[in-house]
Amino acid sequence: AVSLRNLAVNADNKVTIAAAGAIEPLVALARGGSEGAKEAAAAALWNLAVNADNKVTIAAAGAIEPLVALVRGGSERAKEEAAVALWVLALNADNQVKIALAGGLWPMMMMHIGFLLFLLLNGHLLTLYLYAAAAKALYGAAQGTPTAPWFSKWTTNITLFVEFLAM
Repeated sequence: AVSLRNLAVNADNKVTIAAAGAIEPLVALARGGSEGAKEAAAAALWNLAVNADNKVTIAAAGAIEPLVALVRGGSERAKEEAAVALWVLALNADNQVKIALAGGLWPMMMMHIGFLLFLLLNGHLLTLYLYAAAAKALYGAAQGTPTAPWFSKWTTNITLFVEFLAM
C-alpha cells in the first residue's frame, strides 16, 4: 500500500494502478488491515482519487464507508489520510451524496477546517454549498452527528454566504 501510495503520485501511474485492479485490495486494507495498512491504504486511495475516473471506481469499490470509519475512529494519521481522500472523492457530485449518507460530512469538516477555505478560495462554491447544505440537512439525524446549536447556525451561515457569493 505504501508503494502504491508513492507510485500514485504520478498521473500515468494512477491509471495503471487502477487498471491493474489495486483499488479493491486497497479498500479491503482500509476496512480491515493493521493500523499502518489502513493509513497507507487511505493515502494511496487519496492519491488515486485525484484522477476523475478513479473517483468513480473507488466509490464503486465501497471505499467511502471504511474511509468515514477511519476519520471517525482510526489513528491520527489514518484520520488525516482518510479525510483528505474523502475530500478528493467529494469533488465528484455522486460521491458527495454517498459521503453524506455514510455520515462523513461532520468528521470531514472538522478534521481539516482549512479545506473549506480551500474550496472557497479556489472557486468551488457549489461543493462548499453542498457540504454545508447536506450537513445542515443531516444535522442531528446521523449517528455521531453533533447536536450543538452552533452547528446548525454555522451551516446555515455557510450556505447563506455561498448563496450571496454566487449572486
